Amino acid sequence: MAIGRRAGLYWACWLLAVLFTGLVAGLMLGHALILAPFLSWMLAIAPPGTLDHTYPVFRATAGAAGLTVYYLLAGVQVAMTLGFLAAAVAMRRHRAAAGVAGAASVCWVIVHYASGFGAVEARLFRYPAEGADGVAHRFLAWNTPIHFLHAGMLIVALLALLWVPLLSRRRAPDRMLILLAVAALSGCTGRPDGTMAQQTAASQVAKPASASAEVAQADRDPQHIFEYESLVEVAPGRPQ
Repeated sequence: MAIGRRAGLYWACWLLAVLFTGLVAGLMLGHALILAPFLSWMLAIAPPGTLDHTYPVFRATAGAAGLTVYYLLAGVQVAMTLGFLAAAVAMRRHRAAAGVAGAASVCWVIVHYASGFGAVEARLFRYPAEGADGVAHRFLAWNTPIHFLHAGMLIVALLALLWVPLLSRRRAPDRMLILLAVAALSGCTGRPDGTMAQQTAASQVAKPASASAEVAQADRDPQHIFEYESLVEVAPGRPQ
């Protein structure tokens, strides 16, 4: 019962990790394909001040709720993959795949802020009037590539998670072969609980019983009785 509950918890953690990783990977890929190039276009090609008076205002008003949900999903995704990693380590199952998923899920967040792009993005969107040319150039250079990098890391995490059921299916036939080999060895070595040993013992018990039955049947056979009486009549020294 305890093993079944642990297995159920393990696969529940896996399912949540797959769900949120796939969701955030899709959002990040959409950002890299559409939103990031659009923001770069607004900053580089659109009339001056277009980005300053549009997207930062949208982030602070109508887009605030969506942005909050986006950050919440990203945080839950990291937590779910780390939770699945903890479950995999505790149960000693698929630790390599869980480790890849957990590392990729954490690395994209670390890369975003450790590279300095998070600070550039925050300065440009929160204080657009104070954005210098250096900040704009760094944003244009890193905006699309870094979001593609984030999406790639999340896709790697998703593929590692999806590989887990395939690993489980590959291990199931191996375990069945091991059980069959153990059963065969137990029978060949003459263990009392082996199937071959039980069949051998049953045959040995049946042999004396069948021999006794044949002797009894021979004793009751009229032909055998007649032959015995004939031999007795012609035996030498027997008085007539």
